[in-house]
Amino acid sequence: MDVSTTTKKNIKITDSLLVKVQSGFYGRLCYVNKRSGETVIWAEQGDIQVMPISELRDMKGQQPQFFSNQWVLILGVAEGEDLRITAEDICKYLVVNQYYNAINPNTFREAHNWSDAEISRNISLMSEGTKEILRNVIADLIRDGQLDSRKKIRLFSELLDTNFDDK
Repeated sequence: MDVSTTTKKNIKITDSLLVKVQSGFYGRLCYVNKRSGETVIWAEQGDIQVMPISELRDMKGQQPQFFSNQWVLILGVAEGEDLRITAEDICKYLVVNQYYNAINPNTFREAHNWSDAEISRNISLMSEGTKEILRNVIADLIRDGQLDSRKKIRLFSELLDTNFDDK
């Protein structure tokens, strides 16, 4: 089935469009298409894989948590594709743009620099899966000594329902 859509910008999105997809998941991330068996692996957070938009559509249908938990982030089209097509166009085409209003998980390593108000606001926008990613990053930041403010650690503990004093 070849689906294509023409948008107001007069661009055409077809099943064969190649898209750069970045992992927002903390650690190794693996997607397996239940129908075709196609497997995509991101070794660590921030890794980028190129996928056809048809595979992303299957991902959304079969395992929507990849989008709702921001385990994957749409960066835009791959090299050689129509550069007029933006990441926003792709998200709208896939009808996943509602999941990308929260903070990007790839910025969590900077969480120790957030103000108390930013911590509260950012966490309030996160899905449970995204909060789990942040819990892991915060634990690493504490272990590495990058987050040592007792006040911020208590705030993260309270808002993420986790006791970081044990980490």
